[in-house]
Amino acid sequence: METGMPYGSKEQVGHLLLDEVRHRFANEFACALASLQLTKARISVAAPMIDQAIERMGYQIRLQRFMLECCEREAGEAILALSNLLSASRAQPCRFSVKLSGAPIKLEDALMRILLISAYELLNNAVKHAHDDSESIRVRLARRGTRLVLT
Repeated sequence: METGMPYGSKEQVGHLLLDEVRHRFANEFACALASLQLTKARISVAAPMIDQAIERMGYQIRLQRFMLECCEREAGEAILALSNLLSASRAQPCRFSVKLSGAPIKLEDALMRILLISAYELLNNAVKHAHDDSESIRVRLARRGTRLVLT
């Protein structure tokens, strides 16, 4: 067997490696999910905690695959889908109120990847530091000149 370094810029190689790590992470999650489903199938009593873990892991896998499949798409729709998947993947689902300003924003794969990674971190931090679970976390995406602003 022979391996070699792929051709391309350091940035391209970095994106390739990041995608590979995410892909492996999603595959490991899928294996853990299958193990939980097999365990549940073998027991004869209700197991609400296993059911909840199966559901959350399923959404986490969908979330990871969504971020991995960074095909060109509209940024606002991507943020909305990301916030819905993130909410569904949590033990205590959170509510996001997403507001999109201006015309639709189409992004290339690399920029979409950066936006989704940044949004994922911001949304997770907002959920962790929210003082009141009953209120929605407001998310706003807007274009200001050549910049995207996510608040």
